[in-house]
Amino acid sequence: MTDNQDPSVNQSHSQAGGDMAGGNISKSYHFNSQENAYEAIEKLAAKLCSEVDDEQTFDGTIANLAYYKRRREAADGVVGLECKLKAGNRSDLWEDALDQKVEFEKLLEEWSLYASAQEIFAHILAKVERTFKRQIKPHLSNVTHTAADKLVDDFIVIG
Repeated sequence: MTDNQDPSVNQSHSQAGGDMAGGNISKSYHFNSQENAYEAIEKLAAKLCSEVDDEQTFDGTIANLAYYKRRREAADGVVGLECKLKAGNRSDLWEDALDQKVEFEKLLEEWSLYASAQEIFAHILAKVERTFKRQIKPHLSNVTHTAADKLVDDFIVIG
């Protein structure tokens, strides 16, 4: 800038399709992801009721749920529920965990005839996985088993 240029900016006749500023624009966005998640589940549940009433069944697995049904490579190299429990010194949970896994598989099988039910399962499994990876797993090496159980109860268990 030279000495005889005016440092002020005049945008009085400017037009734009969005925001304009001669300085900084600060915007805050607030998203209530918990509320959005519940809203999505409510909509899917209503759709599921309609599918059940109309006997609209679905032959196959939606892509979002297929991701959770297939065996994936484990980043830590530990594959399978029993091996993961042993690696985490939680072998005492094996029988209960296996029972819960079998019960979930039965529930999933029973409701897999309905696309909306599959979407609900996929939505919940994605939320559980994301929460575990971000809120629980980073702390597991530094906490007791009781504290780890509390993290799961606080962040994942519904009800």
